Amino acid sequence: MAPPDEVRRTRVSLVVALNDGSSAFAGGELEFFAGAVPEAAARTPPVMVARSAPGMLIAFPSSMIHRVAPVRSGRRYSLALWALAADG
Repeated sequence: MAPPDEVRRTRVSLVVALNDGSSAFAGGELEFFAGAVPEAAARTPPVMVARSAPGMLIAFPSSMIHRVAPVRSGRRYSLALWALAADG
């Protein structure tokens, strides 16, 4: 089954850290992997790890394999947005 049109049109992913710094959390780093398919990327360590800070914005190509590491304690709040390519 093919992904919906909106998913195929996604070009840039944006993540905004919403934690204000008053409550700590452990884990929850945004990890980026080399490779074009998730199965291959999962067998390698991340090539970059981003620890969020209050108000931080991270933008990256939507095609880049990524994940959020498990949050070990506390709560991690973030806002995810996507920029889509125009139709046609």
